[in-house]
Amino acid sequence: MNRVLIYLDDGHMTLTHSGGTVEELRWKAGDVRWSPAGGLHTSENTGSTTYRIVELELKNGPGTLPSSPLDPVRVDPHHYNVEFENPQVRVLRARYGPHEAGALHEHILNRVTVFLTDQHLKVTTPDGNTVELNGKAGDIRLGGPARHQEKNEGPLPFEVIAVELKR
Repeated sequence: MNRVLIYLDDGHMTLTHSGGTVEELRWKAGDVRWSPAGGLHTSENTGSTTYRIVELELKNGPGTLPSSPLDPVRVDPHHYNVEFENPQVRVLRARYGPHEAGALHEHILNRVTVFLTDQHLKVTTPDGNTVELNGKAGDIRLGGPARHQEKNEGPLPFEVIAVELKR
């Protein structure tokens, strides 16, 4: 299956494919990559430390990203940017500084969010309801369509990766 890989730690790996081809992969914590479906392979940690990788296997077929005037990348480019997009997913990175608030925005697709840092977040919906969320680096959450504004309630910056599923 096609996969989105989110690296939580720095790492170094040797990937040996069934045909004998060998690849050396290196990454930094917070990197995100697209990994198209492939054949059998063996992965070996050839670095000096343990690392964690979140692998999202995509069972969804191609889809489209509906247009929204409140798309987070459009209304809040200071905090949101597109890491990459293809027919199956759009991958967003959100970064907020200490005590920063973002613009009201809307997620129209189901999404998987991976916390790259610890965070304490206040989420406010258009009707004024608020909820406080706490998360640890490495936490994973599933979310559906939502319209809200976010504020970092913590004294440190926070960063997340959101993988929007196009179907």
